[in-house]
Amino acid sequence: MAVRFRSPAQKFELKFLSEVRPRPVGRGRPALNMFYIYILKSLKDGKTYVGYTNDLGRRLSEHNSGKNIATKNRTPLELLFSEKFETSKEARKRELYWKNGGGRRKLKKLFEENKT
Repeated sequence: MAVRFRSPAQKFELKFLSEVRPRPVGRGRPALNMFYIYILKSLKDGKTYVGYTNDLGRRLSEHNSGKNIATKNRTPLELLFSEKFETSKEARKRELYWKNGGGRRKLKKLFEENKT
């Protein structure tokens, strides 16, 4: 469906959800309808990394193979914690919590308790 505006430069196409084909899931691909936040710990320097994704296994292998710039020099990494969410918005909100001061303090407290 084309939308007309006053200027020809502002013409673009809109696609409705009914017109967009869903991505096929087959051939070993997981269903991409769940989102995960994850916390990784570097075995090299002990620092943590928080992120979110829709394919946790793929993302972990990318981190450990050095494809992520933020963790490239801190491999090997281990998964400390993950949570599952139904929407990207929920996952991003939770990721921001773990990245802010309150989440970092709670993370530190949780893993100090596990050491003892």
